[in-house]
Amino acid sequence: MRFPSLTVAVVLLSLLFGSFLYLDRAPPTFNKQQFQSIINTISQQHTTTPLTLNQTITLLQHHLHTLHPTHIHIHDEWLFNLAGGFKTGLLLLHASLTEYVAIWGSAVDTVGHSGRNWATFDDWIVSGNGTWWAEGALNVTHHVPFEYLHTERFAGRVVQLQANTWMLEYCHGVIPALLPFGLADGLVSSLDPLLVWKSVRQYGWMTLHSLLQGKV
Repeated sequence: MRFPSLTVAVVLLSLLFGSFLYLDRAPPTFNKQQFQSIINTISQQHTTTPLTLNQTITLLQHHLHTLHPTHIHIHDEWLFNLAGGFKTGLLLLHASLTEYVAIWGSAVDTVGHSGRNWATFDDWIVSGNGTWWAEGALNVTHHVPFEYLHTERFAGRVVQLQANTWMLEYCHGVIPALLPFGLADGLVSSLDPLLVWKSVRQYGWMTLHSLLQGKV
């Protein structure tokens, strides 16, 4: 019985890896130039008339929805995001098998590990300050509002966010491969099954909506 079981395991793992490769090569719906343009617009408006955080988030959702009305969801269902030691909040605006768009950050000081993810991340700070420590580096980099940060796939970072730091994040890659990292703290250390259920439900609903729109 050992050899048939091993064969089945190899086949299943091959199918899973093949599916991940397929998702990894899927063309994106969004592009960072669009996000950068929105950030530039909000930055200019903030310079003229300072915006509150709520006003900034409302503008982000409005501009994103205007560009992608069938893919961006406007709502206010914030969720805690416990991952890699981070204690953050997350407002998921779009989710699919290959991309997500979210506003995330923290109202309190927090530090954690970014994870090694099968995806790239583009972030724009819209409020507060953050410190990034790349693997192998002896120094850290500090970032302030309206700065842009890029994280390559499988690149690890230690990130420290000061209280009231929030950012727009665009992720492109194999999103299902990120779920174990994103849900592990809720399952193992924080023991918050309700949060895990809310997170899976929200991601699952948005991903199903994307699939029905013909988008992987």
